[in-house]
Amino acid sequence: MTSEQVASRSKKRLRKGRMVRTSNYDKQPYVCVSTSAGQCWVGWREIIERLKAGSAEPRRVLCVECYPGCFESSIRDALEEGLRPARVIYAPALLKPARAIDDILCEVLGDDPVFGHMNDVGLEAFFDQIKLNQARETVAHWEKGLLLVVGVGAALVASEPDVLVYADMARWEIQGRQRRSEISNIGADNLTESLGLKYKRAFFVDWRAADRLKNQLLQKIDFFLDTNSATPKLGAEICRYRCNPGSIQWI
Repeated sequence: MTSEQVASRSKKRLRKGRMVRTSNYDKQPYVCVSTSAGQCWVGWREIIERLKAGSAEPRRVLCVECYPGCFESSIRDALEEGLRPARVIYAPALLKPARAIDDILCEVLGDDPVFGHMNDVGLEAFFDQIKLNQARETVAHWEKGLLLVVGVGAALVASEPDVLVYADMARWEIQGRQRRSEISNIGADNLTESLGLKYKRAFFVDWRAADRLKNQLLQKIDFFLDTNSATPKLGAEICRYRCNPGSIQWI
């Protein structure tokens, strides 16, 4: 922190007979990851063109891991229309029935409208093991054309894809989508459930499970896909994960 920033933070001024600290809160924070516009593609047309690079290869697996709250079906539809893959594996289709997932999470969530229990539930617990294994076999024996694997948990299906895209979301936007009844929790049939209960489930289960997987993937990610707004953005070489958990070097 520079001396000017220190001075700004400690600056006080007198207002109506009382001391008031001047706010220096940054309402629009950002991290500059590149000075080149060539590392960012805006809109599905540009994104599709970038992801088409290498599509002439005889065998190619494209994995698009999604953070809970992404509009998975919209992402799938846009990529399927633009890339014309030979086959699509849609991760939500591999999940256990909603009631079975509710039973798994019953003790974790409890009956309290606000509080739940910390836990180590991972994303794989949401998946039907038979369907998941069959999808993994499909990836392992894929021989020709483009195979697109997309959705929350896609990286559990394709652990070593040729290209890995991570579709990320801001928590604030996720909450907005919950409030507007646009999204459910992972594998849940609770689109119209109250915001409080959806947020509680996301806080204690969805986000923690997704964050564990994200931390495992950070070293491998080729592109980050920002779908917070109607105009998606694709970024290359966004960050490199260091060995110390929680330490990210932006480049």
